[in-house]
Amino acid sequence: MAASPAVAFDPAADKPRAREVAPQRRALSGTLTQTARTRSPERARAVALLRRGAGNRAVARILARVKKYAGLYENPKYASTVFPHREGLLKRFVSIYRYMELQQGTEAGAKAAWDAVRIALQAEVDRITALPTPTNVDTAKKQEIEGILKRTKLSMDQMAYLTGEWEARLLSGASVAKEVERHFAAGTVPDWLKPMVQHYSGMRYQSAHGDYHSPRRLLYVLAYQDAQIAAKTAKSKIVTVDSAVVAELKGLSDEAVLQRLRDLRTQGKIPDAAWQSIVHLTELKLDAEGVATVTGDNKAKLEGDWKQTIERWKDGGFSDPLTGEAGIRAWLTELKRSGAQTMMGIVCNQLAEASARQRAIKLTSGISQNEGDFFEASTRAAGKAAEIKDGKQAVAPYFKHPDKDEDFRPAANLFFIDGDWVDKNPGDVAVVRYRSEFEYPVAPTPEYIKSWKEWKAGDDAYKTATKKWDAQTKAAKTEEARTKIGPQPAAPTATEPEFKGITKLPAKTETFEDWTYEVEVGKAITRRHTDGRKQWMKWSHQATVVKRVGSRVFTFETTKSDVWGDGAGMTERSTGSLKNNLKVFIGWMPGNDPQYEVPGVTPAAPPAPASTPAPTSAPPANPLSLPPTSTTPSGPSCALPAPDTETDAERAARACFANP
Repeated sequence: MAASPAVAFDPAADKPRAREVAPQRRALSGTLTQTARTRSPERARAVALLRRGAGNRAVARILARVKKYAGLYENPKYASTVFPHREGLLKRFVSIYRYMELQQGTEAGAKAAWDAVRIALQAEVDRITALPTPTNVDTAKKQEIEGILKRTKLSMDQMAYLTGEWEARLLSGASVAKEVERHFAAGTVPDWLKPMVQHYSGMRYQSAHGDYHSPRRLLYVLAYQDAQIAAKTAKSKIVTVDSAVVAELKGLSDEAVLQRLRDLRTQGKIPDAAWQSIVHLTELKLDAEGVATVTGDNKAKLEGDWKQTIERWKDGGFSDPLTGEAGIRAWLTELKRSGAQTMMGIVCNQLAEASARQRAIKLTSGISQNEGDFFEASTRAAGKAAEIKDGKQAVAPYFKHPDKDEDFRPAANLFFIDGDWVDKNPGDVAVVRYRSEFEYPVAPTPEYIKSWKEWKAGDDAYKTATKKWDAQTKAAKTEEARTKIGPQPAAPTATEPEFKGITKLPAKTETFEDWTYEVEVGKAITRRHTDGRKQWMKWSHQATVVKRVGSRVFTFETTKSDVWGDGAGMTERSTGSLKNNLKVFIGWMPGNDPQYEVPGVTPAAPPAPASTPAPTSAPPANPLSLPPTSTTPSGPSCALPAPDTETDAERAARACFANP
């Protein structure tokens, strides 16, 4: 659609300016009358609105309409890079909600669904068998399915779970989206989760910092630069943007702001290189037609005045009176303002913040600060009387170590402490601050890890040598051959180091094994060695609870899976791995969806799965056990501040307790 003539209306004005605009309105009306039949119904409607004396904003909305993508995942330029595993993680959502659907139904219904899946699985085996040259992937899939088909004695819960999984895995293309919509329409998916599934599923694991900058702020930057020119002309050192201009920019609708930029581009006032940056870093990349889809010369370089404009727009040090925090965290400012999805990558806490925003909760951002938000909410609620509604009591905010199933209520946030302490201050994003109300785990010291690794290396070398000697001796046919092999390897004299360290953080500053544990309420938890070395306890991950079903805790978080893919999406953990675990905290607070319970009555838990194996999941209950690094459905720790990258200390600690 062509851009609207700039003289036709003033988007900032609520009502027509009768004397001044009337001639323009007649002129525009005449122009539209001539072109409406060939242009669009929107322009014809605009003519009618003008003739009825409608306000200029109403006309602007009609003329400026641009066909848009429903989300960034629909834009082919971004879909494969920003959402590389979207289909797989949408399938994971489908598998979980299909499981819950069947689990809440009858056993006969679950059996019928499972029988249908078995038929489909057998058909898939037959298809692979008939392939002239099956790939390794085909062969592995066939073997996996054949193993599933051999399972005949299944409980209702097992049938429901396997049906949900394999129905989803056999879906593809449009059928995946259709099944997602079916569950959305069924009334079982909470309102806050729907946009998260729709706009974040499969999004890559990458920080959102720098992904977005406010288009309204860009208009202010342009106005500021005009004011700079005016000040220079007037030989004034004071640069002031006219208050009327600021008020006008503040009053523009979000769409009117974007239309201003489209018009500037159409008028040839924004060069190719600048336009590419503007489209990439604003909601304009959601335009499915029009000027935003034509970026011009991709090799054009940003230079001259526009280079300064774009740099100032991105610079968080340049303040404006319109948008709040700018710079690399502008995505967070926009998330808090509108709840919009503006990210092109996401890490665990950012995903939890987006989930909370759907419930009208604006978390500060960063695992440490988010933990503080929940802790402070629970502290404030402790001294207040609970609201009573229809004989039920409002659930108060809480923050604690989970110790009962009912702690895992929908939209609660899980916080995980890293299995090791780190040598660099993780900063406000991930540092763990001491709360006197709670107990905290203590990781083994670097000295113990080193001694254990040295012993383990010697023990492994002995076992390898002995295995080789046994094989050679067995293969030797003569005494002479056996003599040449030599004597059996000698067993190592060193014994496995005994762990004598502490497993819980002391409640006050104390020294153990030359490490002084520094404990002060509200301050970072650290330990300092007598030789000057210092280590910090840090948070590793944050996740949002969707629902608990028996011992399963379904969550929305950053995850890794060989089956479903990597990125943002649904996964599961087990109550057994989360409860009574010093590494795990859980917090909940009401947003726009308060929850109510009968006073003094513990909610009944859903029936527990009969005998389905518990999912591999969060850090285990043993304070010394460290989370595995394998890509299981439980997902990785965020490994902040360097996502997906282990430190040397983490690798050493995990190796130490891999097979103790």
